[in-house]
Parts: sequence; C-alpha cells; structure tokens
Amino acid sequence: MPRFSRVRAQRILALLALLGAAGAVSGNLGPASLAGPQGQTGDSSALEALLRSAVIEPGRQAEVGPLAQALVASALKEGEPPGSALALAFPRPDSILSMLALDRDVDDFAEAGEGEGAAAAHYRRAAEAAQVYRPLRANFSHLFTEAWMAQTGLSASPREAPQVSLKGLAPQGSLEAPNLGELAYSHPYALDIFFTRIQRQGPAEIGPPISALEEGLVVAASGNWRGGAGAAAWKGGGLSPSAGNGVVIYAPLSGRYYSYFHLSEVSVKAGDTVWRGTVLGRGGNSGANARKPDHGRHLHLEIFDSRTDQALSAWEIRRLLF
Repeated sequence: MPRFSRVRAQRILALLALLGAAGAVSGNLGPASLAGPQGQTGDSSALEALLRSAVIEPGRQAEVGPLAQALVASALKEGEPPGSALALAFPRPDSILSMLALDRDVDDFAEAGEGEGAAAAHYRRAAEAAQVYRPLRANFSHLFTEAWMAQTGLSASPREAPQVSLKGLAPQGSLEAPNLGELAYSHPYALDIFFTRIQRQGPAEIGPPISALEEGLVVAASGNWRGGAGAAAWKGGGLSPSAGNGVVIYAPLSGRYYSYFHLSEVSVKAGDTVWRGTVLGRGGNSGANARKPDHGRHLHLEIFDSRTDQALSAWEIRRLLF
C-alpha cells in the first residue's frame, strides 16, 4: 500500500474509534459514514461527516471553516436549512451541558447518578459525557464560530465583550433583580432572575418572552421536557431533568455561552443564528426543582466564558444585567 494511503487509512481508523467512544455517550457523534480516503464530498451527508471528523481529529482545525462553508452551500443547493445541516455536527443538547460542566457539576452528576430511575441514568451518562466533551470545548467553540460565520457572512474577530443588560432579556417590568443577600445561599455560578408575574396552567407556569442577550448561534435547544416535582418524576426530554426546557447560545464575538433554563416553551432550534433581542421562548418552571412548590417563577441564567475557560459567578452576572 502506498505510504499516503496507509497513513490516511490509519487516521480514519483512529478517528472512527474516537467517534465511537464519543457516540456511546452522546448519541450524536457516533461512527460516521465518512467519505473515502480521497475525501469525496458529493452531498451534505458526506460534508457533515467530514465536518464532524475535522472538529474532533487533532490537527484538522483549519479544515473546519471551509467545510462549514461548503456544507452551507450544499444545503442551500439541496433546499435544506443550512443551520439544521450544520447542527448535525453538534453534540446532543445534554452533551453540550456536559461539555460546559464545572468540576462541581461533574461531582453533582455522579451523585445524582446513584440509584435507579430515568434521571439517575441520565446523570450517569452526563458524567461519562463530561469526560469526552470537556477536553473538546475549544474544538467545538471553533466549530460554532465557523458555523455562525458561514451562515451570516460576518467576521468573528475577537473584541471586547459587549454590554448586556436586563432590557435585552425580557419586556420591561417583567423581571426583577434577586436580592444581593440571597446570592450566597443560591447558585454560585448562575443567576435566578425572578418574574414579576406569571400565568398558571395546572402545575406549569408561563412567564414573559425571553430574548437573546447577544447575537450568536443556537448550539442546544429543547422544549419537550416531561416531568414533575423532583428528579424521580422526570419522564424525559428537556436539556436535562433539572434544567428543563432551555436554550444554549454561543456568542462568537465575545466567546460566551449563554444558557437559559426552565423555559415553558422554546421557539428556536440548534443551528439557528440569533441576534440580540431574538425571542428564544417563554419563561416557565420546567425542571425537577423549579416544578416544586415555591421553587419556580424565575429564569435560571448561566454564562460561560470560553476565552478564560471559566463560568461567571452569580455576582458577576448580576452586575452585568443590573
């Protein structure tokens, strides 16, 4: 066998093994139907497979942008939504949460995974997925940047993080700041922002429209959470048993991931480009803890800065918005 072909075949075999390991926990990055050794890309399916492999395989990051652009062009030619085609190269929504998990979150996954039931099984998978995806955070941030640029035609040159405010999150007067004194007893790396009014539909709450704080790419979205109060009541769907329905957006211009949890409904899907003020859905109380009596009536917001590889604290998020 000629040397080039042998090396290329070895790369593909190694990649398939890695994709298989990722697919075992993600369900979305399993062994792909890769194009042959010469890299033929005759249609969107072949391009999607090549894009997935280029994201994960070391040394192929320079290929991600051209492949994303080719996939957008191919999808448009075939009458497919380019965002939906690109999203096939994204991890599953629950794997996105595992990718952004902090060490303390992984510990919580392991603890929640003890025992029986659907929620425990979910968190066991989440702990495994974190081992696969957290080392690949930079790879996927690069993919999301290139996917956003391929769809918008804009440049994502690094710049200072934009100013965000409460006015861009929901209609005026529909949200109120959490008490500073309560932050120490709440989430250290997330902010619960409370609704001033809600509508009730049985145990479900419907809050105000929730909008994107910054332009970017929807990398995860789910509006099919089924459950009740407590993890044991979770029947499936959503971003996770606790997060409920929600949306995760990557903002290439700032390098931030914005996660909006506990929504009652979701109006965007993975691969969509959004702008500041784009409505993502409506607030709610989906999620195992938010569905408990007196635990809802709020939006759970997390912000992860990929440039520092750190999550913003509750105090930092509050200062940004209020």
